[in-house]
Amino acid sequence: MGKIFLFLLISLVFCSASAFAANITVSVRGDSLFAGQTVQADVAMDRFEISKLALRDAAGGRVPVGFFRYAYGEGNYMVYFSLPAQMQLGNYSFSASDRIMEDGVLKDINATALFKVSSGQSVFSIAPAIIKLASQQSVFRIDLRHVYGDAADAAVSVTDNALKPVRASIAVAPGETKTLYVNYDYSKIKGDAVLKLSAGALVYEIPVISGKANASEAVPNQTGMPNATTPVDALETVGQLTVIRHKVPRDRIIAGGLKIRNAYSKPLHNLTFSSSGVPGVELNVTELLALGPNETYTQYIWINRLKNATAGNYTGAVAVNSAEGASLDVKLEIEFQDILEEQNQTLPVLNNTALIPNQASSKDTVTVEPVDTQINLTFNFTEIQQANEEDQQRSLWIAVALILAVLLIIALLAYKLRPKVKYKQMKEYTQELGSESRQR
Repeated sequence: MGKIFLFLLISLVFCSASAFAANITVSVRGDSLFAGQTVQADVAMDRFEISKLALRDAAGGRVPVGFFRYAYGEGNYMVYFSLPAQMQLGNYSFSASDRIMEDGVLKDINATALFKVSSGQSVFSIAPAIIKLASQQSVFRIDLRHVYGDAADAAVSVTDNALKPVRASIAVAPGETKTLYVNYDYSKIKGDAVLKLSAGALVYEIPVISGKANASEAVPNQTGMPNATTPVDALETVGQLTVIRHKVPRDRIIAGGLKIRNAYSKPLHNLTFSSSGVPGVELNVTELLALGPNETYTQYIWINRLKNATAGNYTGAVAVNSAEGASLDVKLEIEFQDILEEQNQTLPVLNNTALIPNQASSKDTVTVEPVDTQINLTFNFTEIQQANEEDQQRSLWIAVALILAVLLIIALLAYKLRPKVKYKQMKEYTQELGSESRQR
């Protein structure tokens, strides 16, 4: 009887866990969007990873974009990403998928949200698409980048009077990126709010999270691991490496690295690193067992040479996650250039002006929270191709020299090994004829 009860109990727990793990929901804020617009989506899943998200066209083809996410709480996330400016108009789907064990069998589960993409008159993207306030800060920023079309004049409004935008509207002309600063007094914040940017048919409603629920530190559980109340911002970027090689290796480029720090008072365990959105990105490691309090770690970022890569801009991300729920998303913007003029050729450059927390702007005296970390990498593939052509020409001349050397050796050997025939001199031949005549 006891064994039967134990079996039923285990079965009940297993079925409950399977049903819980199978729960995935996905929704997109807005069913009609513009090409180049920043998409805001909500995802609820238990084992969230950036690699489990996908944007697909009507034919099921995967569209490369860089996903960024913010954790509302356990299993609830906001994901945002910018649509490509040059994309086929029509129907698209945003999905999240996972593989679970159900009744002893592996099962694929997924959830999908559909939306339509059209072309707008003036479109700009935003970063970030969600704001989390911090008690030690008094200002946050949002970057507006013009994507295409006419100049956009966006009206700014908020739902909480404790949020003080520095301007009531912000204009973004073609080719420009403007920054909107919003001041706030954290003690006067009532709760979560919304910052609205309206420019004609293009409207962004940006959630502003008070962050007060994440102010307390976690209490270790019986296993010694911090529990689910670990702040999601326990990881932060503290610097970056510049280019460390000036000569392009034959197979790949080392572009630089990202340095992260554990800003939490407890160790973080089982950190995972992943990249998305940019083809050819390789990370030095994908897993790190632990990162102690205030410890730093440098993640090297490699970029494959991509001989067939076309010129253009690619946007992606490097995501860092820990077993406790701490997370960090670093934006990667990579530009592939074809530069024909020699004076304009450049080596790979890694530049980041928003990595150091609490870094003050030279134009403003306020302290700006780095809500969106960005790395810009520029690669000149024409220079790499020219280097390859020089190597090929050098190899060709070496091959020709080797062939000539071999031919010369063969000629010398042929001369040395030729049949030796002794030819008599005319005088000796005449004397022999004379002696023969006298003998006769």
